[in-house]
Amino acid sequence: MMKVGIRWAGSILLACVVLVIMAYAAGRILPAEAELIFSATSISHNSQIYRTALARQMSVPITANNTISFSPSWSPDGQNVAFVGQYQSQYQIVRNIFLMSISGAHIRQITKSFSLDVEPAWSPDGKTIAFSRISGDNSKTDLMLYNLDSGIIQPLTANLRGYVYNQTWSSDSRQLAFVMTSADNSSINSLDIASGQITSLVKLPHLLFIRDIAWSPDSRYLLYVADNPDPAIYLWDRTQDDTYLLYQIPNPDTRASKMMLGWGDGEDSLIFLAPETTLRNRRKLGIFQLNIADCLQQPQQCNPDLLMTVPQSSTISVDSARWRPQTP
Repeated sequence: MMKVGIRWAGSILLACVVLVIMAYAAGRILPAEAELIFSATSISHNSQIYRTALARQMSVPITANNTISFSPSWSPDGQNVAFVGQYQSQYQIVRNIFLMSISGAHIRQITKSFSLDVEPAWSPDGKTIAFSRISGDNSKTDLMLYNLDSGIIQPLTANLRGYVYNQTWSSDSRQLAFVMTSADNSSINSLDIASGQITSLVKLPHLLFIRDIAWSPDSRYLLYVADNPDPAIYLWDRTQDDTYLLYQIPNPDTRASKMMLGWGDGEDSLIFLAPETTLRNRRKLGIFQLNIADCLQQPQQCNPDLLMTVPQSSTISVDSARWRPQTP
């Protein structure tokens, strides 16, 4: 009996080891490494959320194909994800905000609106999630705030005259930058969470599509991608109130609806998504790193480094790519 028990124990141990190895291979359990999350739509799949391990060049979906999921946002500790889930109600298409673990488990719906709740942004202090709420008739967009402790949703704005999107937090969770477009212009603004005061940061002279914005870790700089007419990366300096062109993205690809990934290690570099032009197959997208100081000092020698190629060769669109937060 003892021998049989030992054999059974050995078999169970071996099975557990095999399962862990398979989980690592599938990307569901990832070791500490550079990783990003994004949503993508392919020829054969609805919009799904993917995790990508940079070193292993591996990408796996963490949402099911029978749903439509997009706009992922990391929790500050990198253990959970907020995202938008779309489904058909009795009368209309509905979009609400959901939470899940990084393995795609423990999915929980946190907004239950018949409006369109989109673009969740998790605050750096981990206490709240900001998102845009578009009215059912698309007549207005306002910023909303979900408190994770109480479950209470409060409006941050009321009846803004324009479409509001691309909200991003300052590092101290006190300011929320966002883009607002109207019939006349586009602008990047900052909302003070405590007072509700809105300040215009960057006014653009023409109606331009701003693909993404990102605060620097110290909230002094703001990166943004704007089409003028092709997408280019700009740096706005808060102390100087001045804007600098960093990099004009060659061969723009409409599949990368949001090109910015955010800041690299510290404040010396940025990461962005663009076509991988060195490949014969131009359908592939690349993840690039750009040194900000080099671009400011010698714009003619501002050349990004390719970090990896997004592996979905049949990808139709890529959206909301974000680096996983690095925690101690």
